[in-house]
Amino acid sequence: MDALALDALVNALGGDNLTVLRCLRQRALSQSHPIFVVGGPVRDILISAPIRDLDFVVEGDGPEVARWLAEQLGGEVRVHPRFGTSTFILGSCRVDVVTARSETYAAPAALPTVTPGSISDDLARRDFTINALAYPLTPKTLLKDTAVFDKSHVVDLHDGLSDLKDKVIRTVGDPNDRFGEDALRLLRAVRFAAQLDFAIESNTLVSLTFNAQRLQNIAVERIADEFNKL
Repeated sequence: MDALALDALVNALGGDNLTVLRCLRQRALSQSHPIFVVGGPVRDILISAPIRDLDFVVEGDGPEVARWLAEQLGGEVRVHPRFGTSTFILGSCRVDVVTARSETYAAPAALPTVTPGSISDDLARRDFTINALAYPLTPKTLLKDTAVFDKSHVVDLHDGLSDLKDKVIRTVGDPNDRFGEDALRLLRAVRFAAQLDFAIESNTLVSLTFNAQRLQNIAVERIADEFNKL
């Protein structure tokens, strides 16, 4: 787990994914743009699991970077300006390119108010520690012809690496806050525990049980999507 071949793992998803990764790396290098692989892909690389999707966070204008990708490679861009998010589609490759941001909730289950921020802000808003991991596209180890994923470069502000090692699902911060913001995270906790064969940390599990009734406020379609993934 100390050093894994990033190019080889990403290449397993198909050539377009690797093309996007290399193109974004060049953008990060040439324009000093802090761009990070975030969340699930970082988690999956570290546990040698298949990478299903690539997600990128930009300390800057994420949709603008996605449009730049389309200029360089072709493809399609779908932008959601209210949240600073965008999806870039090239062949079978579909990646999210989003602005680093913080979120506040006026009320439980309400849509968040989004403010551009740093990678630290972005990781702090995430659901579970194992998903609050980021990897910059510009560490020295990625400047070589054969890219190497070195664990020492992972941005880990919430002990996600420790929870990965211990095989634990734990919320980022207070579990009541995280589940209150979006009750679908209750099902996500169960799904990740089942898929990864991890245990749900005790405080998170108590909060999950306490907040279970909040699922009544979640759209049936979103619940069905989680069950399909499970």
